[in-house]
Amino acid sequence: MFFSVIIPTLNEEDYLPRLLTDLYKQLNKNFEVIIVDGYSDDKTKAAVDQFMSKLPIQFYAAKKRNLSYQRNYGAAKACGKYLIFFDADVRINAVFIKNLEAEIAKSKHLIYLPKMIPGGGAEYGDKVVFELANLLIEISQNTSRPLPTGSAMIFNKEFFHLVGGYNDKHHDKKIFYPEDQEIIIRAKAQGVKAKIVKSCQFRFSLRRMKKEGKFHVFGKYILMALEMMLRGKPNANVSYEMGGQAYKNILSKKSTASGILESVKKS
Repeated sequence: MFFSVIIPTLNEEDYLPRLLTDLYKQLNKNFEVIIVDGYSDDKTKAAVDQFMSKLPIQFYAAKKRNLSYQRNYGAAKACGKYLIFFDADVRINAVFIKNLEAEIAKSKHLIYLPKMIPGGGAEYGDKVVFELANLLIEISQNTSRPLPTGSAMIFNKEFFHLVGGYNDKHHDKKIFYPEDQEIIIRAKAQGVKAKIVKSCQFRFSLRRMKKEGKFHVFGKYILMALEMMLRGKPNANVSYEMGGQAYKNILSKKSTASGILESVKKS
C-alpha cells in the first residue's frame, strides 16, 4: 500500500459511511483504511462492517477518546508510505488519491495540504470565505507558524514519526487545542514546509456551522489561528467537542450506512 487513510471516529454512524463511499469510488486503489474509534456509543462499528467487503479496512477501538491519540494510534498501525488523515465528516471526489499520488511523484514533499471547499449547503459567502482561507493557509506556509487544513492532511510516514506525531497530551475537553497546526509548526521549525495541492480538494463539513452558527464558528477558527500564530498556544476559553453525537439531526435519514451502501451497489 502506498497510502494509509486514517480516520479517527466517535459516534459517526451518520457521516462516516459517506466518506467510506467516496473512498470506495477512488480511481486509484493503492490505499488501506484505518479507523480508530473512541468506543462510540452509536452504531459506528456496524456502519464500518458494511464496507468491509468493499474496502481494505482495519478497525481499532482506542482506549482514549482523544483526536490526536487516535490519529497517532492509526499511524502506528499503518503500512502505507504516506499517511492521509481525514476527519470522519469530510468528502472527497473520485480522483483525490490519483491526483495526490501524481503530485507526490512530481514534488517529493513530506507534508501535503489539500484545498478546502465548503460542503453541502454552502452559500456564495461561504465559498468566498473558503477561498480566502485557502489563500491565507498558502501564504502562511512561508512563516514560522503556518496554518493547516486540519480535516485533511497528508504526511510522509517516516517524517510523521520523526517529528513525534500529533501532540496528544492535551485532554481537557474545555480547551480547543489545534493539534493540526501545532504539528506543522513543529515541522516548520525543523525546516519542513507543507506543499499545497490544489488538484486535491476535500469538502469541509459545515455541520458545526449549521448547529452553532457560521459567524460563531468562523470567529472561533479565526481566534484559534491568531492565537497560534501570535502566541504559539491556544486560549483555554474556547471549546471544541469531538464526535458526531452533536449533529444527529442535521443529515436526513437517507444517510444511514445501509442506505448509502445500497446506492454504491447500484452505481
